Amino acid sequence: MEIKVTVKLNSLVSLQATGEGKTLIEAIRQVNPLLAFRGKCELCGSDDITLQGKVAKSFPFTEFVCRGCHAKAQFGSYKEGGYFLKKWEVYQQNPPKEIDVNKDGVNF
Repeated sequence: MEIKVTVKLNSLVSLQATGEGKTLIEAIRQVNPLLAFRGKCELCGSDDITLQGKVAKSFPFTEFVCRGCHAKAQFGSYKEGGYFLKKWEVYQQNPPKEIDVNKDGVNF
């Protein structure tokens, strides 16, 4: 079984992908993040989206990034194969540092 998906990321870029599998469900799981994408950022509503790939701690990541508010929605992967789209996350320039009260000696 094969399913083809075309997604418009912004005014200049469209993405086309093909999912393949023995069943329709297997084919859909291959392109599920693209099917779940609603054509805009779910936080600010901008339709200026880009797709980016990166590697962190030797794990590859793919994510939609909003050029309006810089929010991100990562692709997650199932252990059995296939992908899903995680919820949009607010952009944080400097994520908050975790403090170990015992180690860092924080006084209240």
